[in-house]
Amino acid sequence: MHTNSPTSAHRPDHTATPTQWRRTSLPRPRGGRHRSRWAAIGAAVAVTLGAGGFGLVSAAPDHGENPVLIPITPCRLLDTRPGAPSGGPFAGTTIGPATTWDVDAHGVNGQCDIPTDALALSANVTGLNATQTTFITLWPQDQPLPLASNLNLAPGTPPEPNLATIELSPAGQFSVYNESGNADLLIDIAGYYVDHDHEVDIDAIRSTTSATSSAVGVTLNDNGTSTAVLSTTIDTPVAGQVIVTSTATARTTQANLTIQCGIGSEAGTGIDLGYLQEWESGGAVGDRAQLAGTRRFTVNGGTSTFHLNCRQTALGEAQISNRAITAIFVPGSDPVGGITP
Repeated sequence: MHTNSPTSAHRPDHTATPTQWRRTSLPRPRGGRHRSRWAAIGAAVAVTLGAGGFGLVSAAPDHGENPVLIPITPCRLLDTRPGAPSGGPFAGTTIGPATTWDVDAHGVNGQCDIPTDALALSANVTGLNATQTTFITLWPQDQPLPLASNLNLAPGTPPEPNLATIELSPAGQFSVYNESGNADLLIDIAGYYVDHDHEVDIDAIRSTTSATSSAVGVTLNDNGTSTAVLSTTIDTPVAGQVIVTSTATARTTQANLTIQCGIGSEAGTGIDLGYLQEWESGGAVGDRAQLAGTRRFTVNGGTSTFHLNCRQTALGEAQISNRAITAIFVPGSDPVGGITP
């Protein structure tokens, strides 16, 4: 059902019966580019999301119930581009100015099937085709619109990806707000959070490691070979799964130079095309793009190291800067298949 209902000033009206589409108006956040307060999943371990107090499990959780991440084979929940094969809610419909969408997450939507006990989503959100400078915010549907942004978009720029942890309402919904103009959105899901009693397996707790770099870039080889631009090592006490996420800024002034990155368990090896992060430069001075990705590995316990490998596909000078990589270990069996490093 689509409705167009006015709201009170500055925030969506969540006291009314939930709808799939609302138009809202609120002040634009002041200052420069606003990144998400949970932009990288590594940072999410230390934050609380939404007014509902959704707390993620740290490397040493208290006894009792705490949400844990259940990794899945990445699936596309939402794709608004015309003719997108994934379908899903709002398929083929760009999000308009001062507009809020309420998106169903529980059940089958797009290419995803999320169980009804999911409390939050681990997602990669990408914005593109913006007609005006704008910001995109995602938050639990039953909460007021927060003064924060997950994406900052501008016309004529490359697709802008970002990692986000999206808390859900009790009905299994989250909201998406666009401030100005029209834009397309893609939302890919890499996992979901559920309640879990840690009294059962307190000795097999989850662990998290992360690594970040300075703004100084790593210059790639111009012979097409891969370079490990950042790595992180994690200790896994038992068998389970490791979810690895990465972000990086690619830059070059050479036109038509393609830069490719991928997460792997070996440093400087070939990049798996099934997990490819790619950008082709337009050649303008200062031309750059943000690359982001997620990959799941199955481990048997012990120590594992994961790498962000990057390469350029032609002669020229290219750099990878502002790099970050995070690994999260979840104990237990792998229900949907995985990759053994």
